[in-house]
Amino acid sequence: MSEMNKPARRPDLRIWLVAAVVVLAAAALIGVLAAQIVSRPSVTRGDSSSQTEADSEGFADTVMLDGQTYVRNTRLKAVLLLGIDQSAEQIASRDPNQFGNGGRADAIAVLIVDPDSLTARVLEISRETMVDVDVYDQMDRYLYTSQMQLTLQYACASSLQRGNWLMKNKVSELLYGIPIDAAAALTMDGIPAVVDAAGGVTLTMQQDYTYIDPAFAKGATLTMDGAQAERFIHYRDVSVTGSNTDRMERHAQVLRALAGQLEGADDAAVTRLQNAAEPYLETDVDADTLALLAQCRLDPVIYSVPGEVKASSSSDEFYTDEDALRRLVVELFYLPAA
Repeated sequence: MSEMNKPARRPDLRIWLVAAVVVLAAAALIGVLAAQIVSRPSVTRGDSSSQTEADSEGFADTVMLDGQTYVRNTRLKAVLLLGIDQSAEQIASRDPNQFGNGGRADAIAVLIVDPDSLTARVLEISRETMVDVDVYDQMDRYLYTSQMQLTLQYACASSLQRGNWLMKNKVSELLYGIPIDAAAALTMDGIPAVVDAAGGVTLTMQQDYTYIDPAFAKGATLTMDGAQAERFIHYRDVSVTGSNTDRMERHAQVLRALAGQLEGADDAAVTRLQNAAEPYLETDVDADTLALLAQCRLDPVIYSVPGEVKASSSSDEFYTDEDALRRLVVELFYLPAA
């Protein structure tokens, strides 16, 4: 068969899955700032008051919106992508008696995979989203629930696997009970290795980012190596309210660029990226989902949970717009009834 007549090769989303987690993990570097449990009223499990709003108002399989009936698309697969703010070595040597010592999920997104249209969409979630975090001791015994940033739910785990499990449950609650099928988390020390294994990432600067790196002037096109990509993605001025929103937009820029340049990557590239990521990646994505990802195309639109950032005495807090979030969940996870 001639080169001209060969069928077009689909972009392999197994590679993209690794690339997406790399982008998210790079953003997590800012989370090395010490985390403290704030003094807010807590609730006790077993009391009816302990239900979160997502629990008490969780969506059914059929919902009504603006007079239209929608049914949940149960064929979708939802994969949680996490960027963890510590290295694998730091997490392994953590003190289990200190809260937050096991790392925080400082970059969070859901990959929504549709096996019928063979497309995948990304929903970004701010690390600062205020939720009812369930706190556990070092033996995984439940202690209490307190309103905190979503990023801190990961810190309440005794292992990487449990951290993924806790985050899957909490993100599901945030999304009104939408099931999260699997999770993939990358620790921050894997970022340079994986980006370099991908041959870097080529990006045109949409704004002036010379305050991050002198090379990042508006309009400049450059191929970033692992170290540069890490700086571009994770930089955040914590003294500026809402700086995480700007950082999330940089995530999206790099994600689109990586997805574009990895389209049609061959098996050798798949193996190279997977080998580079493996020491830093914790995931329960099964073989069937990976096979499905290999057939899918990425939707260029990157969605985000709607809401408002508010400054607090210690750090920003993101409060969801419940009405807008309900509508977005219906848009992403439901279909109009026949």
